[in-house]
Formats: sequence, C-alpha cells, structure tokens
Amino acid sequence: MRLVSILLVLLTACSAPQAGPAAPGAAAGDSGGDRRRVVERGLLPAVVLAGRAEPRWTVEERMERYRVPGLGVAVIDDGAVAWAAGYGVARAGGAVPITASTLFQAASISKAVTAAGALRLVQDGQLGLDEDVGRRLRSWRLPFADGVAPAPVTLRHLLSHSAGVTVGGFPGYRHGAPLPTPIQILDGAAPANSRAVRVDETPGGRYRYSGGGYQVVELLLAEVTGRPFASLLDELVLAPAGMERSTFAQPLPAALADAAAHGHGFDGAPVPGGWHVYPERAAAGLWSTPADLARFAVALLRAFRGEPNRLLAPATARRMLTTEMGTMGLGVGVHDAGDALHFDHAGWNRGTRTYLVAYPAAGDGIVVMANGDGGHELIAEVVRAAARVYGWPHFAPERRRAVTVDPAVLDGLVGRWHMEPVGFEVTVIRAGNHLLLATPRGSRYTFHPASTTEFFALEDGATLRVRWDAEEGPEMQLWGSTGRRGGR
Repeated sequence: MRLVSILLVLLTACSAPQAGPAAPGAAAGDSGGDRRRVVERGLLPAVVLAGRAEPRWTVEERMERYRVPGLGVAVIDDGAVAWAAGYGVARAGGAVPITASTLFQAASISKAVTAAGALRLVQDGQLGLDEDVGRRLRSWRLPFADGVAPAPVTLRHLLSHSAGVTVGGFPGYRHGAPLPTPIQILDGAAPANSRAVRVDETPGGRYRYSGGGYQVVELLLAEVTGRPFASLLDELVLAPAGMERSTFAQPLPAALADAAAHGHGFDGAPVPGGWHVYPERAAAGLWSTPADLARFAVALLRAFRGEPNRLLAPATARRMLTTEMGTMGLGVGVHDAGDALHFDHAGWNRGTRTYLVAYPAAGDGIVVMANGDGGHELIAEVVRAAARVYGWPHFAPERRRAVTVDPAVLDGLVGRWHMEPVGFEVTVIRAGNHLLLATPRGSRYTFHPASTTEFFALEDGATLRVRWDAEEGPEMQLWGSTGRRGGR
C-alpha cells in the first residue's frame, strides 16, 4: 500500500463537548480518563460546513457508519502511554470484545519497526547505511531490469523507498494456502502470489513506495546476523521497546489466535479464515496492539530527545526521523520541524487499517487500529478528535462553504459512472442539496457543491470536478480518475 499522511490544516480552537460514559474495554487505571471520554464523543470529519454546527460523533456511531466491528486506540501524552482502549468486537456477529490487549495486524507499520531493527544493526556496526547491500546478500542478488544500469542499492535507499525497487504491496495468503519462502517472494516464484522484486529505476532517483524493498531488508538482516527474522526483531526492537504483546511470527501462533481481531471487508463481512497470512514479515507481518505500537513510538521520541531508552541512540533516532526523499525518513514519514515535527506511518492489510503518529517535542501521539477495510476514514476522525483535545498543531477539519445549486444540476449527475483507468463504477444519488457517492467496495462519500462544477467530500476532503459537455454529457474527475456516465 501507499504510505499516506492524513494531515489536513492547522488546528483551530474549539470548545469540547461534555464527556460521556467510559467506553467498554478501556484500560484500567486510565490517567487521562476525562480527555479520553471527550475524544470518544468528539469524532470529526475532514470538512466542516461553514455556517453550520460542527458535527460530533461517538466512536460507536462512526464504527457503524463505516462497517467496522472493532477498534483499538492508544494515546501518548507527555512521553508516556496515557490510555489505551478497545471498542466493539473482534468478529462481526461475535461476542468477544476488543480490549486494550487485542492483537491487530499492524500491516505496513511493520516497516517502521523493521527500519528500527535495521538501524540497530547500523548503530552496532554490523551494517552500513550506505554500503551496497548486494555485497552482503549471500543467497540472492537483486536483479536490475533491462535498460537500468546496475548501481549500488543501499540500506538508506531501501528504508526510504528510494531504491527504484518494484512491488508496492502484498495481498497476503488465505489460511491453509502454501506459504512462500523469503527468496520465493523476492523472485515471484510459486507459491508466491506477488510479482518478482526487481530494480527498474535508478536507485536514489525518487520516492516510490515499495514493500518489495523491505523484503530485501528482511533477507539482508537475516543473512547478516544468521538469525530468523522474527526472533531477531524481537531482540532488536520488540523487547527493548516493551512490546510484550507483539510478534512477527507468521502464521500467528494458535495460542494467540483467540486474542486476535478478525479482518472485515468494506461491507463488514468477515475475511474468510479471520485474516490473511503475511509471510512478508518486514513489509506487513507484525501483529501488535495499539499500546505496544505506542510504546514503540515513545521509545523513538525519547531517543530523538536524548532521553534514556533501550531502543536507539539519540543520533540514530535523529537520523531515522530526518527526511531522505520528500517527506520520507528511514521507515517513517517525517513532517514539519521544531515543535511541529512529527513522524507517522499508515497500514492496510486485507480487512485491517492502522495509523501511528507522534510528536517528539511534546511527547504526544496516537495509534489507531481498525479491523475493517472501512477503517481509514474512521481512523482519521479519531485522530482529529485527539488532536483537538490534546492540542496538536495539525489534523483540524477544513471549513468550506457549500452553495445551493439548481436541483437539475444534481439530478444530472445521478446514476452510474465508469471510472478509468481504475476500471470500476461508482453510483451517485441525490440527497437534498448534495450528492451521495458509493464505490463498489462499499465505501460511501457525501459531496456538497462548492459550485455547479466542483463538489467536496465531508469524509476525506476529496474534490469532485465536473465538465459539462452538451454533446458528450458530463465528465467527472475524482481521485485521479475520469468518470463517464454508464446508465441511470
């Protein structure tokens, strides 16, 4: 998946609603209970309509809206995990609650943890950040595509997604399916279900997200140390960071399965078998809890600030949290500077969404994990609520003014739209003075008119533009795709 930051605009002041009752599954001894309850009852959209009352939703209301059965949250305040809580159930239709101890697939946040492990080896002198990894790999060589001149690929390139390496993400494997070895994954050889990992662009040329690059890192770490990757990362990162509930073991050991959140599709239906298995451990294979990932973030921000910690030396942490290519550091996104400096990573496995963000200067942050594909917008709403309550300088809703347009304009957009180059259809219906748009995967968006040719979505701030053509009919521009009418 592509790393995304859900940054919006600078935080604006606003009064907080009254705190509601404590949520089930909240961690015992919660020192931030009052603020936690305000967060739980104050979820916010990406866009607020100017001149109208600002909506405030509860966690449970938005879980139902996005068909997400379970959610886990951990908040960092003043350099420590202030509270962790669970909401909903581990499986739709089930009775097992999500608690602060429930395991979720961390998805691509696995890359951030892997990067910290690689930097531990750099810090200890076992790896060089700028040496050619090809000189350290023994059982496999990273091939270059035709027309690409061979050049050194370094650990710095791989960790910052600038190595020119193919394969953005991995679909995972159903339970019981044969699992490929690390080299079969890299070669795209059966039973691997992903393409071969190759260098098809000049290393160091540009940022391009690559889960395949992290599979090279996985093999590199195992071969340099002579250790299985999962146990190595337990020693290098999980134990020093206090991540006692986390594991890179794939498949998830049977003894832990009862404590795991099942994945769900956009329609809320459970993933067959509960979840996909990800033998691509470095890219997507970590199982963790929001509290454990918050402890990882705390270890990083403490190291960055020069405070005692068992994970990384201050110089190593600062190197990790320095941009290399665009807003990408070594294993995490890095944004802004000074008191506003923050690092983040998002994740998406089949049926799971995750997000982590932390501010080193303030010692604040949040981890949110959802057991549903519809969790992306839900997570963003939780983060906005926490940002407002804890005073973070980002993530505030944007205020936009909707205009009233001729109903005939809205009626002219109702129907099915075929979107290219993605090749799927979206359905648009009218609801008063705005539009509701549904995708085939089950996600829904509310678009209000800024004019007769431009509409904006409350959920994610997306802009829908329309070109009206008397002969060919309207054309829609949305999410980088072009849509044409496919029927009413």
